[in-house]
Amino acid sequence: MCALTFEPGSFAAGISLFGVADAEALALETHKFESRYCDSMIGPYPERADLYRERSPVHFVDRLERPLLLLQGLDDEVVPPAQAEAMVEVLERKGIPYAYITFEGEGHGFRKKENIRRTTEAKLAFVGQVFGFEPADEPRTARDVVRTDRRCSANASRHRRPTAVEKGDEHRCEHSQSPHSPHSPRRSQPSEP
Repeated sequence: MCALTFEPGSFAAGISLFGVADAEALALETHKFESRYCDSMIGPYPERADLYRERSPVHFVDRLERPLLLLQGLDDEVVPPAQAEAMVEVLERKGIPYAYITFEGEGHGFRKKENIRRTTEAKLAFVGQVFGFEPADEPRTARDVVRTDRRCSANASRHRRPTAVEKGDEHRCEHSQSPHSPHSPRRSQPSEP
């Protein structure tokens, strides 16, 4: 959020995962374990309250002009939901496009598989809206996009490195005789030269 606020022309949009909007409020509201964390990054509080204020996006909202996706765990004790909610109020007031997605039962960082997937999907959809593209229906994993067979992996020291050769929907290691589809584990027959 600092980058979007203090360098508004540098980014087309932003994504905040349990981000800090107000460093001073964080110093006062975070749980005991993190309560002195900001002292080493910003300075001792309250002696350097001026720095806390200078580094808090919520105090410079007049500079904010880009769309923002906020993802927040409702049980976050490190960066409480009030931080994201303060930014939502500003975004709403200024008419800046935003999305605010909260996660019940999540703290500082998402742990549940379904929530991790949901945040990834939300980020992709948000970026797609900002840059004008429609995400694919089924995102493929890196493992699906480029696969190497065991023979190539085992002989990696003999070859510089296994590379994938793409032909249509088939991917095969250039040292392999058996292409396979990245969409299923079944192997197809070797192609004729």
